[in-house]
Amino acid sequence: MLIGAITPFVMNLAGETQAKAPTVSVDHRITNSTGGTDYDTSTDGDNLVAVTLESGGPLEIDQLYVTASKEIDIGSAEDPGRAYESEESLSDREAFTEGTDGPQIGIGETWQAGETIYLNPEGNATDTDVSIYWTSKSLRAQEAGEVSPGDSYEIASFET
Repeated sequence: MLIGAITPFVMNLAGETQAKAPTVSVDHRITNSTGGTDYDTSTDGDNLVAVTLESGGPLEIDQLYVTASKEIDIGSAEDPGRAYESEESLSDREAFTEGTDGPQIGIGETWQAGETIYLNPEGNATDTDVSIYWTSKSLRAQEAGEVSPGDSYEIASFET
């Protein structure tokens, strides 16, 4: 009985409990700039990495970002070629909410099982390490370009 009384007291002293990262499964494939499977690995910038949420979620997109071993840009199924419109759009970390006219991933406010986003790595899409992170706080509420490491969890990773 003493343990039952102590646990809530200790939890309240801490003020917060640690957020639990969602469990997800993703599938990835290399595609051409229109999302098709006929791509040329000898051409830089003409192929993309399609990432599909297979299970888990839905995930709020303002809590998701992606990193890669190469600078990348993020895009959508409606316009896969929109990813990597210019060198200035590349970065080592891309928020799922990136875009000037709303999120350019084109999936709405949540990423649901079966939905695909597109990544365009600098150069060739092969041999790219990709990690997807979930953060317990909205990225919009954090400083631009900053992510609090204590609130960020890798939920998927793969190599193309």
